[in-house]
Amino acid sequence: MNLQLKHTWVYGSVTGGIMAFLLFLTYLSGSMNNATLNFIIYMFFGIGIFFSVKHYRDHYRNGFLNFGSALGTALLTCMAIGMVGAVYNYLLYKYLAPSLWEQMLAETQEQLLTGGFSEEKVELQSIIMKNYMTPAILALGVFFYSVLLGGVFSLGIAAMLRRQEIPTMPDNL
Repeated sequence: MNLQLKHTWVYGSVTGGIMAFLLFLTYLSGSMNNATLNFIIYMFFGIGIFFSVKHYRDHYRNGFLNFGSALGTALLTCMAIGMVGAVYNYLLYKYLAPSLWEQMLAETQEQLLTGGFSEEKVELQSIIMKNYMTPAILALGVFFYSVLLGGVFSLGIAAMLRRQEIPTMPDNL
C-alpha cells in the first residue's frame, strides 16, 4: 500500500473514531442538537487533518511538502474520516437508534408545517423521505459532506503547512 495512503488512513480512522465516539456520547446524553458540543467535535475534524499533514511532511517528506501534496494528504485524510463517519451514522440510524430516525422525520415535518407548507405537501415530502432517505443514503451523505467540508479545511491547512525545498547551490562554484 502507498505510504501516503496508509498514513492518511491511520490518521483519518483515528480522527473519525474519536469524532464518532464523541458524537455517540452526545447521543447518549441527549444533547445531539447542542451547537457548542457539535462545534467542539468538528474542531477535531480540522485538528486531525492538520496533524495528519504535519506528521506526513515532517516524518516522511524530510520537512518539505509542496501545496499539491499537502492538499492531497489532507483530502485523503478527509475521505478516511468520512468513511468512519458514514459507518457510524449507518449503524446509529439502522441499529442503535432507529427511533432517532423517526424523530428526525417528525421534526422535519413540523418545521415544514411551521414554514408555511400545506399538510398535503408535507405528507408527500414525508412519504418521499421515508422511501428514499434510508440510513444508507444518510451515510453516503455524511461521506460526501465530510469530503466537501474537509476540502475547505484542506485548502487552508495545505497553505499553512506547505514548505518548499530550497534548491542548494553546488559547492564547486
